[in-house]
Amino acid sequence: MMNHMSILVLPPIDVQVIECKQSEAERDFYEALFKRSKVQFDQKNREYVLKEFSGSKENMVLLMSLKAGGVGLNLTAASNVFLMDPWWNPVVEEQTIMRIHRIGQKRVVRVRRFIVKDTVEERMQEVQTRKERMIL
Repeated sequence: MMNHMSILVLPPIDVQVIECKQSEAERDFYEALFKRSKVQFDQKNREYVLKEFSGSKENMVLLMSLKAGGVGLNLTAASNVFLMDPWWNPVVEEQTIMRIHRIGQKRVVRVRRFIVKDTVEERMQEVQTRKERMIL
């Protein structure tokens, strides 16, 4: 996992990354790893956080939950998405991805899902696949 992240986050420097996860402890871990301070991604701070992320060469990683990423955002400053925790409903993940892959995006969008074998996340992925088949 860290190999994927270091390859995409460090070189080239102009690549911005959205990382989505649910766990507060996991979010704290990545904030420490990327030396980011914790900013609540709520309605009050949302505009500020997005402006900083979109216009900065220093803020290259945006940590947010899937729920925050699926709500009316334009995140075309990023071109990489790391989905760290799956969600029971595949539409929630798809909405987050589409916030990056939309009109105005000038780069190829890369999505990486991290699923650990023999965990609840692997089971969630199976449920997602079954739900997607029912929709199609």
